[in-house]
Amino acid sequence: MAEYRGEPVRVLRMRESTTIGNLTGDTIVTVWQRDSDRNAFAAALARRAAALIASLMAALALVVWFGVKIGLRPLNDLQDAIQHRSPDDLRDIRRPVPAEVFGIVATLNRLFGQVRQSIEDHQVFISNAAHQLRNPA
Repeated sequence: MAEYRGEPVRVLRMRESTTIGNLTGDTIVTVWQRDSDRNAFAAALARRAAALIASLMAALALVVWFGVKIGLRPLNDLQDAIQHRSPDDLRDIRRPVPAEVFGIVATLNRLFGQVRQSIEDHQVFISNAAHQLRNPA
C-alpha cells in the first residue's frame, strides 16, 4: 500500500534477471492501481456473480417446479379419479399408475373387494333372515 497524489494505491514491483542476445541485466516492472478502481472492479465482479447466481437459482427453481408438477401429474389424476367416485362405487381402480403407488392402489382394490364381498354377504344374510321370518316352517 502506498499513496500517490493523495490517493491510496496498490503497488507491485517485480525484478527479474533477463538475457537478450548477449546482453544480461535486471528488468524492473512497476505497476500500480488506485484502490478505488480496484474496489470498483471487485464490486462489479461481485454484482455480476450475484446476478448470475440469482438467475441460475431462478432457472433451477423453475425447472424443479415444472419437474415436480409433471412428475406428480399421475398422482393428481389418481386423486381426482378417487375423489370423483361415489360412496357406492366399490369397483377396482383401473387406471395406469406409477410404480411407486402401485402397491397402494392394489391395497385399495383389495379393500374395495373385501367391502364389496362383506356387503354381498350381509345382503344374503338379510335375505335369508327375511325369508326365514316370512316362512317359519
